[in-house]
This record gives sequence, structure tokens and C-alpha cells, in this order.
Amino acid sequence: IAFTDDDVRIDPRWLAELHAAALHEDADAFAGRILETWHTPKPRWYAPDGTYRLMDVIVRLDLGEQPVTMSTAAWGANMAIRREVLERIGLFRTDLGPTAGVLRRGEDTEICQRIAAAGGRLLYLPQAIVWHPVEPARATRDYFLRWYHDFGRSEVQLDGVPDDAARWLGAPRYLFRELATAA
Repeated sequence: IAFTDDDVRIDPRWLAELHAAALHEDADAFAGRILETWHTPKPRWYAPDGTYRLMDVIVRLDLGEQPVTMSTAAWGANMAIRREVLERIGLFRTDLGPTAGVLRRGEDTEICQRIAAAGGRLLYLPQAIVWHPVEPARATRDYFLRWYHDFGRSEVQLDGVPDDAARWLGAPRYLFRELATAA
């Protein structure tokens, strides 16, 4: 079962590449190449690679020209999972996906973690290509800050509050900051 986003542009061979891999490769899930399409100039401060690389706020996956077994999660913008794997491990967690006004992510990461925990293999397919747009609103510092904030919230949903987190009155201290901000 192939997944993508509603705003991507799909290469004409995308589905054929996923299908061929599903027929001939011994993998439980597949991740295709995601190339970004900028609709605004890249910000000077944006670094997708190197020492000052920012986390993947801009949807992009390019692991080179050869298929490779992945040790990280795929992006839902370009992935496929065998039906029998979904029947065995379950579907996406909808409480982790984006909702109106919230940049929460993690449903694709979480399902990849379950596939790996079940002994599954995720294979990168460089020829299964989609182009993901980067709209002007996504190239702002405010967007990045909101994304990182919501990413942190998703991490807590996935992993829970760390046992060594600073607490006040038994509750994690960061929750008091959020309460004050919301008030």
C-alpha cells in the first residue's frame, strides 16, 4: 500500500518503481526519494546538510543513487508498506498526525519504529521519486520554531516523559511553562 502527501508532484514512474520493488525485494516497507521544490528563495540560515544541518523541517529524503536498507524512519510523503505488515502490526496512529493549526508529526516515524521492532526491513528506493513543495510560509523562522515545538510534543507522545525530567509537584516542569504561555 503506497502513501504520499496531497501536495506532492509524483514522478510518472513512481508507482511502477514501488510495485517492482514489492515484487522483487525482500523488504517490509519502502521509502522513495523526496526532493524539495522551493517556491521561494531558500533562507540564508537554512542548512540541509553539514555541520549546521537543521532537523528535517523541510520534507526531503535523498540517500543517493543506490537502494539501501534504512536505519531511520521514512516520510509519509513517499512510502509503501506491505499489506500483511500492516495487518500484523496495525495501522498509523492518527493521534500523531497533523491537525488544524498544529504541525505535529510522527505517525510515519512511529509506524517505521513498529516495523523495525517487529524485525522488518525498510528499503530506500532512489528511483521512486516525488517532489515536495516548500511554500513561502514554510521558509520562515516562525514556521521552523512552531515545527520544532510540535515535534517535541510528538516525541513526548511517542516516548512519554523522561524519568529524569525536572518536575514540580510531580508534573514535568515544562508543562507549567506551557500553562503560563497558554494563559
